[in-house]
Amino acid sequence: MQPFQSGSDKQDDPLTGSESAAPPGRGNLLLEAMPIDAGPLALEHTTLEAGQVLHAPGELISDVYFVETGIIFILGSDGAGWHLEIGTIGFEGMTGFELLLGGKVAAHEALVQSAGSALRLSAAALREATTRSRSLNNLLLRFAHAFMIQTSHAAIAAGRASLEVRLARTLLMWQDRAREERWCVTHDFLAMLLGVYRPSATLAIQHLEGKRLIRAARNSIRILDRAGLERVANGFYGGPEEAYRSLFREGGGGTAGRSVAALNAPAKLLISPAAERPGHPVGSEPLAVTRSGLANPRANARRRTFPR
Repeated sequence: MQPFQSGSDKQDDPLTGSESAAPPGRGNLLLEAMPIDAGPLALEHTTLEAGQVLHAPGELISDVYFVETGIIFILGSDGAGWHLEIGTIGFEGMTGFELLLGGKVAAHEALVQSAGSALRLSAAALREATTRSRSLNNLLLRFAHAFMIQTSHAAIAAGRASLEVRLARTLLMWQDRAREERWCVTHDFLAMLLGVYRPSATLAIQHLEGKRLIRAARNSIRILDRAGLERVANGFYGGPEEAYRSLFREGGGGTAGRSVAALNAPAKLLISPAAERPGHPVGSEPLAVTRSGLANPRANARRRTFPR
């Protein structure tokens, strides 16, 4: 696989395998690949705020989000405060695909870590569209399959890989979706993603920094050597990425490049801030931390404020 070359004019996208110009500011690959027979979609543009919980485990999924910019982590939990990253979603995907599999409630928490934007579609509209268009349903099911491959690799890495390897994998997957070199993230949050205590996460960061693969600063990590991180990941990175490349090589009906306006026509593109959505309150409570240093989901069901 051609490595992501930050700062270059041309780059081979790790998730699509295609050479493209400098990363665009917006765009969701699933929407760009959407088949013609999908018809009009009542998409609503919305802002993704850091700490926003889009879906909580066991709650009905009222909307799905096609991410344009920003990063969403899918977190598994034991219900007692321990979390573990089991999936990452960016501009290549969508949340709430449980609906595609016949489910109605979220299996895991979908947490916005890096702020950005998304196009929101109601659960009812998604069901109607996938019933109307078999090719759309197949496209989204292929994404769900690729995401399942990602979660299975996350489980294998959690059980078999060292913490340093898992951190390298997490950094690579973040950069695939953020398409940037610098990640604004705290050691506390990385510890939560990796399911470890903060000192262990800090030690793993120091090991990668000692190899001159990254540079850590207060609340941020800069990737210096992506190829080196891929070597450290040692096979625990790459499988899900090939599944995503296969998905977008197959395409969804030859509509790449269709604009959001075209996808919505003749439906009107509604713009509604997330804070105004009923049932999606945006709180300001601080993120409760257990004695283990890990976030407690019981403290706030809808929003997290990351420690500084």
